[in-house]
Amino acid sequence: MFPALLTHQKNSIQKEAAWMISNVTAGNVSQIQAVIDNGLIPLVVDIITKVMARWTQSASFLVAVLSELTYILILHVIQKMHSVIDVLLEVILIFRNETLQLWKFLPL
Repeated sequence: MFPALLTHQKNSIQKEAAWMISNVTAGNVSQIQAVIDNGLIPLVVDIITKVMARWTQSASFLVAVLSELTYILILHVIQKMHSVIDVLLEVILIFRNETLQLWKFLPL
């Protein structure tokens, strides 16, 4: 019965069967030996390997998405900083020109 559940086409059934096996192996020595004798360990290892592969794919996708978002955010911040710097430079130039105009009228 367990081999059929551990190799079922639905991942959720495989997961529940593996969970039941983990509960059995938490028992006494004869229960653990029964799991080994029935060849269930390689099937559980297979499920764990598949799950880890899916997690790895998901994690890789997440890293790629976060990298893209970080890149976009940095570009946005740089563009905003560029705009602020442009405004500050304009203010500095206006202040300099106004100061130069005032100096023209100062007696030396």
